[in-house]
Amino acid sequence: MRFTIILALLCSTVACDLLAPPPAADDERRRRGGGDDDDDDDRCSDNGDCGGGEICEDDRCVVICDDDGDCPADAGICSAAGRCVECVGDGDCDGDDVCTDSRCRRPGGEGEGEGEGEGEGEGEGEGEGEGEGEGEGVVCVARVARVNGANAPGQTVVNVGDDVELSASESRSLRPNSTIASFSWTLVTRPTGATATLAPTTSATPTFTSNTAGLHTVELTVADDFGTSASCEVSLTVQAPAAATDILVQLTWDSPEGDLDVHLNRATPPNWCTSADDCYYEARSTSWGASLDIDDLNGFGPENLSFRGGADGVYTIGVGVFSADEPVTATVKVFVGGQLEFEDSQEMTDNRQWLPAEIRIQDGLPSVSTLGVLAVQTGGCWGFGVDDPTPDPGPPPPPGGFGSACTTQAECTAPMICGAVTGTCSETCSIAADCVNCAAVHGSCSCAGQIGFCVAG
Repeated sequence: MRFTIILALLCSTVACDLLAPPPAADDERRRRGGGDDDDDDDRCSDNGDCGGGEICEDDRCVVICDDDGDCPADAGICSAAGRCVECVGDGDCDGDDVCTDSRCRRPGGEGEGEGEGEGEGEGEGEGEGEGEGEGEGVVCVARVARVNGANAPGQTVVNVGDDVELSASESRSLRPNSTIASFSWTLVTRPTGATATLAPTTSATPTFTSNTAGLHTVELTVADDFGTSASCEVSLTVQAPAAATDILVQLTWDSPEGDLDVHLNRATPPNWCTSADDCYYEARSTSWGASLDIDDLNGFGPENLSFRGGADGVYTIGVGVFSADEPVTATVKVFVGGQLEFEDSQEMTDNRQWLPAEIRIQDGLPSVSTLGVLAVQTGGCWGFGVDDPTPDPGPPPPPGGFGSACTTQAECTAPMICGAVTGTCSETCSIAADCVNCAAVHGSCSCAGQIGFCVAG
């Protein structure tokens, strides 16, 4: 502003006026009449093509001015740079017109203002049954609203034949006084051979129904009244009508980049990555009733593992990180007979294995109990995990204490002895129950040797 005032005092020629900075946003918004004619009468290649008091700027004849009184009716505003213009802001235009390049134009016309352009979201899930994507000026939100007429915000697991009402009502434009003007829904993925209906596809609240179990993904694209758009997705797991003993394990996570995997293992203790006992991405269908619907490689999930007709026994749920560039939070839900019986979340990183819960079937009736075990990955199917990794050794034992190296008895602190077999200081013992220090370090110990000393069992 200071620079403009100095120029106004020192200069009076057209050449000097050209040195002024470009028009600034004017805090005073003036409304004026005028049409949206865009004829070629004011086009120019140099100043000679323009009339008196006009100069050629950006291929258009522009009137120079000191105040609004110097300007013609069709460009009646004198801008801060001394140019007669049709507008300096949207408030100078009629109706829904916007101010672009100092002229009032209809939204969506050539040269539309800042923020135009199609912006697509990745379907980033803010909650269960909801996807969100943000473009330049538009936020897309797709979610489940009702199932069979009952409120069910964010639900993702439905039964075959359920009438599911989707909603885009939380989508919004970030522009002042702008609203979402159009909706477009598309069913982008569904199980092979599945038939599903989605209608009306241009409504804010279409209805979805499928006659086939499996994962279905619906994409929504919204656009505001300026033509700016954004897209997002919502995923639905359709299951066969649930019997009282049917089990569904669902895994989701909060990152578009990470690749996580869900397992259900029937062995005790679990023998991960063994196809005979482990249902996972390399053994999606088992002879003992467990099956995995899809191995999601692109983030968020869900991965759904169904389990029907299982024999009595204990079945362990496992979650592994196949790949992740940063920590990712995994969520596991377990449904029994269509009802949510278990839910827990855990932050995970590469080389970590989470055992959130176990399913126990007794007399044909399933129940779910929490485990909450987080450990180093074991087994060859966990991505960046390693087979049978070496446990963290922890801090070294104190000199002469249990587990410290020795060659003679003098190097061990009483009552420790130097174990002739292990070459480490150990407790004397007659039974395994005497191996207190050993058990604290190794978890399982035995009493060995003719003299009797504790070793890891």
